[in-house]
Amino acid sequence: MAEANTSATKRKRVDSNAPLPPRPLWLPYGDIILKVEGVDFRVNRDVLAKHSTVFADMFSVPQPTNPPSMDNVPTVELPGDSAKDWTLLLDLFYDPYKYGENMPLAMIQTMLRLAQKYDMAGVRKHAVALIHLEFPSTLSAYDKTIAGGRWVPTRLAPQAGLELELLIEVDTYEIRTSFPALALQCLKVNPLVLRRKDGSRIVASSRLRIKLAVAAQKIASHQHDTFGWLKFDDDSVIPDADCTDENCETMRPQMHLELIQGWAEQHYPLLALWDNGLLGATSLALHPPMTQIYTSPLPDVPICETSIFTHLFASQTPSKADIGGFPASAPAYIDAVSGTSLSRAQLRDLALRFAFGLRNHANTANSAKRGEVVLFHAPNALAWPVALCGSIAAGLRCTLANSAYTARELAHQYQDSGAKLLITTVEGIPVVRAMFAELGMDEKDAMRRVIVFGLRELRWASELGFTLRNDAGGWARFEELLGMGSLQVGQEEKFEGGESHETVYLCYSSGTTGKPKGVETSHRNLTAVLAMMRHLFPSLASGNNTVLGILPFYHIYGATLLLMNPFYLGWTVLIQSQFEPVQFCQAIEKYRVALAFIVPPVLVVLARHPIVDKHDLSSLEYLLSAAAPLGGELVKQVKTRLLAKRKPGSRCLITQGYGLTETTTGVYCLTFADSARKVGSVGTLIPNLQARIVDDEDGLVDALPGAPGELWVKGPNVMKGYLGNVTATKETITPDGWFKTGDVVVQDKDGFVWVVDRRKELIKYKGFQVPPAELEALLLTHPDIADAAVIGVESAEQATELPRAYVVHARPQELQKQDEPGFGRSVAKWLESRVAKHKYLRGGVVVVDVVPKSAAGKILRRELRDRAKAELAVGGRAKL
Repeated sequence: MAEANTSATKRKRVDSNAPLPPRPLWLPYGDIILKVEGVDFRVNRDVLAKHSTVFADMFSVPQPTNPPSMDNVPTVELPGDSAKDWTLLLDLFYDPYKYGENMPLAMIQTMLRLAQKYDMAGVRKHAVALIHLEFPSTLSAYDKTIAGGRWVPTRLAPQAGLELELLIEVDTYEIRTSFPALALQCLKVNPLVLRRKDGSRIVASSRLRIKLAVAAQKIASHQHDTFGWLKFDDDSVIPDADCTDENCETMRPQMHLELIQGWAEQHYPLLALWDNGLLGATSLALHPPMTQIYTSPLPDVPICETSIFTHLFASQTPSKADIGGFPASAPAYIDAVSGTSLSRAQLRDLALRFAFGLRNHANTANSAKRGEVVLFHAPNALAWPVALCGSIAAGLRCTLANSAYTARELAHQYQDSGAKLLITTVEGIPVVRAMFAELGMDEKDAMRRVIVFGLRELRWASELGFTLRNDAGGWARFEELLGMGSLQVGQEEKFEGGESHETVYLCYSSGTTGKPKGVETSHRNLTAVLAMMRHLFPSLASGNNTVLGILPFYHIYGATLLLMNPFYLGWTVLIQSQFEPVQFCQAIEKYRVALAFIVPPVLVVLARHPIVDKHDLSSLEYLLSAAAPLGGELVKQVKTRLLAKRKPGSRCLITQGYGLTETTTGVYCLTFADSARKVGSVGTLIPNLQARIVDDEDGLVDALPGAPGELWVKGPNVMKGYLGNVTATKETITPDGWFKTGDVVVQDKDGFVWVVDRRKELIKYKGFQVPPAELEALLLTHPDIADAAVIGVESAEQATELPRAYVVHARPQELQKQDEPGFGRSVAKWLESRVAKHKYLRGGVVVVDVVPKSAAGKILRRELRDRAKAELAVGGRAKL
């Protein structure tokens, strides 16, 4: 049939902005109103008849004698937990179609709650699809302009053999399926004719909604191009203006719709022929997932591909009187107790001397070749930056171990990292000796692998004199290696270009979710994160700031943000061997510290410890927290207390960042400028990073705007992988470079992110997710609680997890042992007025002396879960 050009057959364009034509409310005979969690659903009795076991009493409701109206439709309650039947939920999903444009959002939200409550992932995605289609205005963040049209990605995951009914607006929306990875592109056409599997036909204009059956293996529909042609298998071609119901009656039962190939290749190269599910085998076009990728509000910065040592110490002036752009004589590190300091020039010279000693000392020469691994096992000390920078200058890889490790824990990291050398303190020798014994290594062999330094012996740093000590028990001493380089300093190993991707740090994951794994951090990872974070705090860019260094240097937070970032910015680090409230306050008062990198437990001290009132902390204006979620209420308590003793107009800015060992710390940061208006947020993405917030483990579905989802990130600071663990690396980093953080986050409309919890740490109470961090933040506002942790405990009777809290009393001397259960019950009751019912502490409240935490301040939930199992085994079932 030739193309018709007459006005009668000329294709009619539809005004996409015109109001939708009125649709009659579909009220089939025999409808009922079904109340589900307080929301009314109009449901067809015949459709629900197959659920006779659920609705045994429902069908005794009298049939109306007349066709039902809005006034005479009977109402019934959904009995008990009947919504567990997912087939019933699907039937409820179908029925909102009858409401047309008036379908209440509350209905879909109710379905989402039920699907989430009973952990029905496929059903939940179906409900999400309805929201996408019925309320596209809520999805502006997903909109993308492609070929002049607006695409809204929606993906479903139907189960094998299951047919879902799906509402599709015939406009510029795209409906996607994650199984079997097919996509249907709905273009602006007028009208569109579709044939369903049962032989019935649907004719819809471009602004009406249609019903489409979507099977697990087939899509029972097709699309056509914007020229408006439908191509049938008898080769007849009909302009779509002629596609009326009468025309459709004459169509052959077997129908095939085909894209005009030229247009498809020009506008959508991935689109090809589509199988309408009626004719048999026709090729199907596969689409890559359409995803929402978030970026930083700050511009990207250039990344240097060089050794981190070269990057930090290179002169930036012709006179070479500077180190890293700052005066060589400026203090870099100060011991907070002794007052001994290291200038930038002294640090460079001592580091190069130590590198020379490593390469040439009889004990270490064979183990200090480029690429070998040295393990650090020591608390914070002034020798740390010398030993670390010297090891890097020698081309070694540095694996940093917790100084409080037992011999068994230390042996795991020593062996797993492949370390050849170990640096420890005099105090650490007994543990190191026990570690080597556990590994079956004799004392003589072990002595050739160990370098020992003391914690308070570094007054030589100012006069470069060396005092040999005898308390190292014959093992190589730190000063010996420094002395060997006194006449010949040498040069650092170079890692230029591609070599900058070689590993420099081997920090180990905290082990809160499993056995610690070695995280390979490259030179380029470090140079990248320093550059990416450089301009986050313009108010501190002067270079004359003193930073309090209480965080352990063996953690990625301390190793990067205390040992390297301040040096890179020209700041001075005041080193304390560990956090102790009295010494912490004394150091701030003595050195007039303005900035402190901290973890949330330090803020708890600032909010509640009596020692705070005995010292002048007025110089402390900036506090940056990380490593664990920081509650907004705790921030307010600290600010109120610190500002109460200061002059009007004084400032105390508390902010936080978010990062992981695997991302070399930096991912999000809340600037001080935003700290007051976005309390509790971890801020926005730092430069050079991309992020996704996904709704499923495979990343096929993005979380809705404002909804929680797992954070995925990509950027130059993401680790190389887990050492010797290809499986874990593949599970964590996708083939296209996305790192799965395992953290659940929520992003607001301004791009600020809140960390909800670890995905694996979320408690599921009867299908409802309970974030432990939320409850912990609330518990810390209780006047009688100094610290808190929340875990989930299994209840076999209820087949669910119950939230259980472990709390530290603020004044333990006032609480008798026999009063602890009563105190726990009062805390649980106190919390009930502040949270939803599914977040009640039904697992009980237990008073403890201390909440177990890692060196970085992360709660060790595994220890608490083990303790809870033992307690419940002795004491019976979990509380209700």
